Amino acid sequence: MNDLVGEWLVVFFRQSQSWYGKYVPGEFKHVALLRFYPATNSWLYLDMDFKGIHAVSFGGDEASMTPFANMLGRCAVLKVAIGKRRFTVRGFMTCVQFVKHAIGYRNWRAFTPDQLYDALIDAGADHLKS
Repeated sequence: MNDLVGEWLVVFFRQSQSWYGKYVPGEFKHVALLRFYPATNSWLYLDMDFKGIHAVSFGGDEASMTPFANMLGRCAVLKVAIGKRRFTVRGFMTCVQFVKHAIGYRNWRAFTPDQLYDALIDAGADHLKS
């Protein structure tokens, strides 16, 4: 687990829980973040949708991780280093813009989860799960 310090797990969902997911082109319909904090032996899950930002913290023990492990079983996961660059998001914010801002990734051509996935792979992200 200590190898995740200073890095985010970017979670790409193939299915969306929202009505607008069917309009998102490509394989991936949504993207969120997951990060491990060894000092507290806990995980932070960040998700953004049109209702707002959702943050869930849960313990690092196996029982606490079971619901997230089941969810992640249906997703693709990339490990990316936290960037130092931040940028200002102007106007409409989507889950993709939220993730790019949180990880400090600046790529103006990534608008959909599929485009972000491809851009992060091209930038050297580690593929943990497909």
